Amino acid sequence: MFMAAKDVINLKGEFYQYKLPHKVYEQPEVILPKKFSKLKTPEQLLATLFYSYVKKDKNLFLSLFDEKSVKIVKALPEDKYNQQMDVMKLITKPAINYAFKYNGGIVISWKDPLFKQARQIFIKKNKDTYKISSFKADKNDHYFWNVNQYMAGAPFKIYSPELLKTIKKIKNGQKKTLTFKLHRDGNYIHLIKKNSKKINLSLRDNYEQKNAPLQDSNFKIKYVDVILQGENFNESGKNTLYYLESTYPMTTVSIEDLKKAKELIIQKE
Repeated sequence: MFMAAKDVINLKGEFYQYKLPHKVYEQPEVILPKKFSKLKTPEQLLATLFYSYVKKDKNLFLSLFDEKSVKIVKALPEDKYNQQMDVMKLITKPAINYAFKYNGGIVISWKDPLFKQARQIFIKKNKDTYKISSFKADKNDHYFWNVNQYMAGAPFKIYSPELLKTIKKIKNGQKKTLTFKLHRDGNYIHLIKKNSKKINLSLRDNYEQKNAPLQDSNFKIKYVDVILQGENFNESGKNTLYYLESTYPMTTVSIEDLKKAKELIIQKE
């Protein structure tokens, strides 16, 4: 798995092993915006938070934070706060991706069709009430990064995506587009060279990465455009590639996974 941090403490043979309460939703759990007077569950807190976004209710919004965190929010410049709320009020279908216990609280990942990427909040329970709290995971906190990476990659499934637009021929100086339709939004497309298990190119649906030479240029959810140029191919003539879809980032492909790969032949002129 790509980007796994070296965590010596939790290394068990060839694997990192963690045991902690968590929940991963294969189909994200939609939370409808609704105001609750008592926040006895994480879902009630989230519903009320989303309600405060839609209604732009600042007093309600601030009441959802614990004492330490509310000071941080109040310290935000008014224009920056309003700018954020103007965006958040447009949410349409907020849903939980996953949640796990961490440092006395719960990390929750949620998303909305409004955003290209998922967002996270950290909540803690004080007596019978949940509140939004603040935390910052240190870059050396390998436990957090690996657990979070695992949750984001679940359910670790491999698919054969649909190729909607292909490339038959290409030459230096040309740019052409491959278009794929995915099984699930946010998944990855991988290109693999013939007779190789190493991933040659990976792109994630609607994910923007600064300074990345290639990224998804299709803004539609569940559709990925891969723009290739002739210079991407070192050998003239027939170039055989295989393509796969996965729910998680990969560096290599197993023999079993390759069975779901489909062939793509591009002629370099």
